[in-house]
Amino acid sequence: VIAFGYIFLAVICPLQACKRCCGVCSKPKCPPGTPTPGQRSTTLYLPNPKKCEKITYPGVCKGKYYTSSNECTDCCKSYL
Repeated sequence: VIAFGYIFLAVICPLQACKRCCGVCSKPKCPPGTPTPGQRSTTLYLPNPKKCEKITYPGVCKGKYYTSSNECTDCCKSYL
């Protein structure tokens, strides 16, 4: 019974949603350029040498990135 409990936890714990700092702090591989009016775009915050900077890419960037300055600052401290 105890072994089943450990196996159950080993399977369930990785399936739980990430609660904090689950994004990526490195620059994404998104389409370069400036979005044109009416074009779908992705806005995210990335760490620069001293602070997190708002960047908008044309099209869709795949992956989980930070969408607020505070979240980027809190979660990407080692990049700042």
